[in-house]
Amino acid sequence: MPPETKEMIGFDGDTKWSRLVPDLSTIYSLEDVQIVKLGKIIIKGYAVSGVGRAIERLEISLDQWNSCVEASKTSQKGNSNSACVSFEATVDVSQTNEVITAKEIKVRAIVKKCEQQSDQWQMLVPDLIRSIFKHLNFVEFHRARSISLDWYSTAELCYREHPTPWIILFSNYSHIPCKLIDPLEYKTYEVKDLGFDFHRSRCLANCGSWFLMLDHRTDFYIFNLFTRERIRLPSLEAMDGSLMRFERTGEYDFMVTLDYKTKYGHFSSGKIRKVSIKNAVLWVDEGSKDYLVVWNLECFIAYHKKSYCNNSWKVLQPLDMQGCVNMVFKESKLYVLSLSKKITVYEFRGSDSPNECASFKSPDFEKDHENSLVVTMSGEVLMIARKICKFDIHKMDPNSLKWLKIDSIGNEALFLDQGTTVEAKDGVETNCVYFSNDQFHRYNEIGLCYGTNDCVYDIEVESVVQSFQHFADISLIPFKDARWFFPTFGGKLLR
Repeated sequence: MPPETKEMIGFDGDTKWSRLVPDLSTIYSLEDVQIVKLGKIIIKGYAVSGVGRAIERLEISLDQWNSCVEASKTSQKGNSNSACVSFEATVDVSQTNEVITAKEIKVRAIVKKCEQQSDQWQMLVPDLIRSIFKHLNFVEFHRARSISLDWYSTAELCYREHPTPWIILFSNYSHIPCKLIDPLEYKTYEVKDLGFDFHRSRCLANCGSWFLMLDHRTDFYIFNLFTRERIRLPSLEAMDGSLMRFERTGEYDFMVTLDYKTKYGHFSSGKIRKVSIKNAVLWVDEGSKDYLVVWNLECFIAYHKKSYCNNSWKVLQPLDMQGCVNMVFKESKLYVLSLSKKITVYEFRGSDSPNECASFKSPDFEKDHENSLVVTMSGEVLMIARKICKFDIHKMDPNSLKWLKIDSIGNEALFLDQGTTVEAKDGVETNCVYFSNDQFHRYNEIGLCYGTNDCVYDIEVESVVQSFQHFADISLIPFKDARWFFPTFGGKLLR
């Protein structure tokens, strides 16, 4: 299959008003990850208007529409003014100093204005179209958005969270696509064209359909699985203050200098090493695209928010923190579990630095267990001790202030990857733990363990009641990681 494109823009012949059209053009003469060589190149492909209107002209650009060339076009029926055409253009890239990949090539079309009465059915009131989108499942939603320009523009403004969670299986190879699993419908989908470096990136956290990724060069970015939108985050070298300093010494290695604050004073340590980041959280507002990213290295916490003026990481070092075990972010509060068996809560408000608003002792860590925090819908803090596919859940008694083991979380389900609970409805099982890969295999980039991932654990009966591991096991090459997530539909589709 040729790689899907990129971008296609429809123009009304009279008003010159442009809007994006989804999935309607394909370049098949260049591989998506191939770096275009200098000189004259031939770009071939095909385009469909998507609204039944004849395509009058096609243009191609390699520099974000600062310049463009017109492509020749032909249709299968011999009529060049058709709604479905093939195109070809010769572009000279010998004068550029930029590295160009096939993914950056953009295609747009000028189409004839709708004049026939038969096309008027597509022009529904946007409110009516939005009400239709609200009742569609994932596949139906993305099919409907291709009906016309009006339907696609309305879909850009419709943000929906899928009522039931999905699983994503991350591939370790560029030629093997990631796999999505819909457990309720028992269906799988393959996701291709996620970028040339996606298979070499590690997922640190997710929020809806947004994923916080760390690439092979230890650079952060946020990626939307369905819109393909990618947000580059500050590099490790861009640190506010002097608590943490990074100087790149190779593709993977850094000279890391840490300035520790202790009750006995300050001391610094510096050495060249590969930076290993295990704990991170991500929060994204789907409407405003505001985001917050927090990650941990040893006893330091780094954070960055879209609203911050400078493109750098701010650093926080709690005085008595001996290292971070786990972090959870919920409703502007960051919950940190430290090696000193202490849970500290920081509140993030506006552009100000986070303030410590609560601190209390955690239960004793169980040996050979993976320990995690979970914040419930009502804001209660739970402590989870995991050993392979068995979970012990502790909750603090408000009267005695002692941690007690519990066998019920009520009409809620616990999602370990997000560190939160949701209401058990629409196919989500009540009083269950939804879990995927364990931290050891995830952070050491070892393939998924057979039989211990993508499961649902019943807290009361203390056993796994559902398993979706077989979706990963049928692959000849093992997937490197898996995560539960709640897909969000809508927004501007990028290719």
